[in-house]
Amino acid sequence: MKRSNGCFFKSVHIQPSLSAILILCVALLIDVTRARKLAHVARRYSSEALEADALHFSTDVWSTIRGDCGIGLVWAGETWNMPWLIYADAIAGLAVAAVILWVGSRLGMRTLDALLDAVPRGLQDQIANA
Repeated sequence: MKRSNGCFFKSVHIQPSLSAILILCVALLIDVTRARKLAHVARRYSSEALEADALHFSTDVWSTIRGDCGIGLVWAGETWNMPWLIYADAIAGLAVAAVILWVGSRLGMRTLDALLDAVPRGLQDQIANA
């Protein structure tokens, strides 16, 4: 049986540059500022919509940090002849995806609880005791 290379796995060579890292750092600064301001306003007005937007920008922060770290590690691997570091960018991407899934699922559960009028933990016991 002949094995197919398929299109699922492809090798992509990253050429790190100082300008790419600087642009990612500027984007990181902008995203951190937006995420913090939105989170502050979301807490002030108890807005789950604004909190979700702040979460969106915080995932952008994680993605940008991942980009900086991945590109930096690939560059270090090429500079100091450590070929195993060429996978750093892909591994960092998987780590960020896991964080986004975890944080998003927690926000989704809170939103689902609000939509279904779920009773906060312990409230039922407090009512029964009263």
